[in-house]
Amino acid sequence: QNFGISAATANADLIGSMEAIPAEGQSFDFVVACHVLEHLEDPISGIKEALRVLKFDGILFLMVPNRNTSEFDFQRNVLPLEHFVSEHKSDELRESNKLEHYREFIDKSQLPRSDRRFEARVQEYIEADKRIHFHAYSGDLLAELIRFSAKECNFGVSLVDGFNLKYSTDLIIVVRKLRNADDVFDMERFHSLKNSSIERFLAALAEIEDPQSLKLYSEWLMSNE
Repeated sequence: QNFGISAATANADLIGSMEAIPAEGQSFDFVVACHVLEHLEDPISGIKEALRVLKFDGILFLMVPNRNTSEFDFQRNVLPLEHFVSEHKSDELRESNKLEHYREFIDKSQLPRSDRRFEARVQEYIEADKRIHFHAYSGDLLAELIRFSAKECNFGVSLVDGFNLKYSTDLIIVVRKLRNADDVFDMERFHSLKNSSIERFLAALAEIEDPQSLKLYSEWLMSNE
């Protein structure tokens, strides 16, 4: 709808929100959500739904824009897990916060609050129920949201892989759904993937960059991590 694409043109088997996936529990071997969570007012609901429809031992692949490099988010703060939990548990709070999320998004990415057009733009977004980036993300926040959501669902999750560089365009976490609710990956394991992320990123660059450019980029990357 947002992009003027009809259901027939999309040729999709299921159409719905990640916050309410129209599928039975334990239906899928893989669930992939690329650049979806940031458009949800309640990303915890989205992750819980993804875990619900995923089979045990199935894989969940999540990708969000990196706050440090996103054109919409780089001036915004990454909010603590408690903010998301509070909004998840209170429809009233989430709805009251929605206006401020609109105002912050417009202020930081389009028009400053002092601009005479600011309030009209906010009203336009409210009336259209725009699917903005409601929150900005860091790798740690994404990991914390997954861990919390799994515990809420009484599932375990093991960390399969991740990509979490300070200035990467995207942040990626891949987890496996487990039966044992006590089996939830620790943050140290997630942080330990940073070195391998750098190595894999540079290996991919080596295939397309000339040696001198790769050397300069490598030095910059290592100094900024």
